[in-house]
Amino acid sequence: MEDFIYAEKHQHILKDFNRYFDLNNETNEGHEEARNYLKSEINNILKYGFERWVSKNIFDENNKIPKIADMYIYMLYNYWYHLIHKEILSKLYIANKLNQIGENIINGISDKSKIYTTNFDSILDETLKPKHIHGRFIIPLDNIDELIIPLENEKEFEYSYLFGSNGFEKAKRIQDFSKLSQKFYDLDFFFDNKLYLGHLLIFELSFSKTEIITADFQKKYPQYENWYSVKSVDGHILLILKKMIDENQIMKITISYYRKDELEYYRELFSLTDFWSIVEYVDSKEIYFN
Repeated sequence: MEDFIYAEKHQHILKDFNRYFDLNNETNEGHEEARNYLKSEINNILKYGFERWVSKNIFDENNKIPKIADMYIYMLYNYWYHLIHKEILSKLYIANKLNQIGENIINGISDKSKIYTTNFDSILDETLKPKHIHGRFIIPLDNIDELIIPLENEKEFEYSYLFGSNGFEKAKRIQDFSKLSQKFYDLDFFFDNKLYLGHLLIFELSFSKTEIITADFQKKYPQYENWYSVKSVDGHILLILKKMIDENQIMKITISYYRKDELEYYRELFSLTDFWSIVEYVDSKEIYFN
């Protein structure tokens, strides 16, 4: 990320990225404005991670991000994975290792047709064949148009993968996706009333705190303090879990954690739900896929 942000115009990494756009004076100026903004935010990007930084900034109505920056950021993130896939993941020995990892995982899963992921990447898709409920990166990436999903209003559009500031906002956008003809989002997790998951394992899903709903915001608007749909960037998944539990599609939930602070956060978040009693927590090291 830093290499790209600080690249000079003549450097390959920037020239290669620019070829995905129909460049003219206006887009050139917009790109420079967006890249200069990213330079000014690089410490925060590294502090929060790219996705958390996006959730904190890009959807804030008071943000200072140039209008072109949202498209630029979506393209940049996909381009970053495109490079990783091209230069690292496509190498035969890496691909074989990933397939081996995928085989170990899938052999420990009882129902292989019900694997869902919020990840945009395709790292384990070859073996796990997960359903991407938040969309997916375009690989290989040929042009920016591949990322675009036109909405009913021709002047508006969405992207092939979903950034969002909180669960409530993501739920609204996913509802919009369900009305479109698109191939990027696997939405049966949200809309299939006959989907039975029984005992659901949630593995490596952080339910990160939303950066846009701050402690100061909650003090100012205490009515939102217990709204778990807005306290987490994945609050919309909690809403769906509640619905599926109420309709007997889920009977038990196991959530994995790595660190004690993660465990404490999960317990705090799920205590706001009315299905906390069927949730158990397990150290990730105790889950064996073999």
